[in-house]
Amino acid sequence: MRVVTVRKNLWPFGSPAPKKSKAKRSSATIGQAMRAAYLAGKKSGDTGLFHSWLSESGLADRSDTLISKLQKQYDAGFEDSFSRGDMTERAASSVKGFTYKRMKVVPTDGGWKLTGRFDDGSVFDTPEDAKNFIDSWNKVNPKRRNCKCGK
Repeated sequence: MRVVTVRKNLWPFGSPAPKKSKAKRSSATIGQAMRAAYLAGKKSGDTGLFHSWLSESGLADRSDTLISKLQKQYDAGFEDSFSRGDMTERAASSVKGFTYKRMKVVPTDGGWKLTGRFDDGSVFDTPEDAKNFIDSWNKVNPKRRNCKCGK
């Protein structure tokens, strides 16, 4: 059996210096960074996400004073969106109504409301319930192909 010895350089002379990992650095000016912090806070649903936004945008290596100013702008954007109700408007606008077999299904506070040909005002818990209700009304006897029932 052969034993291999490994020599270490006891003196740091001659060995290469360890490479430092370069963090992403933003080229944004202070004004651009302030505006970006405000808009990010306005889009964010939580003020606790500031530090993750800060590192993603490459502004984490800035001075503590600037970081605290950015935090204030981020919080101001969040408060502005919260006070104006943008969060609720955004949530309401993200879920829009749809048309299913010529019946319009619209979201409301209490559920999903039908508006259309034969039923106006029925409210359902889920859109699938509304679709099932519409399907139950649209069933036609296959032998009566020329029937205008439910169409």
